Amino acid sequence: DKFQLLIVATPTLTRGGVDASSEGNLYLSRFREIVDSAGLPFLDLYPAFASKPDPSIGIWRHDAHWSKTGHQWAAEALYRYLCDSGLLPDVVQTSARR
Repeated sequence: DKFQLLIVATPTLTRGGVDASSEGNLYLSRFREIVDSAGLPFLDLYPAFASKPDPSIGIWRHDAHWSKTGHQWAAEALYRYLCDSGLLPDVVQTSARR
């Protein structure tokens, strides 16, 4: 059935309020090692959120859940990744651009 698995990490999971030497960042490094050793593709959504002028509008003010805007950013990043990596069939890419 040509099923493929993609591991997607959320910004709050991978970097939520952590600095370079923190335990959270070590968690991300270890997680990436495991994913890489399994030969699975990995998408970290942190850059998609961090690159926005005001990343805070991507999440609700009172918790870490995504807002409508955050869902849109995640969907756009996922779509770009799937297209760029060849994981999305051309027919889907063509119809999505219409």
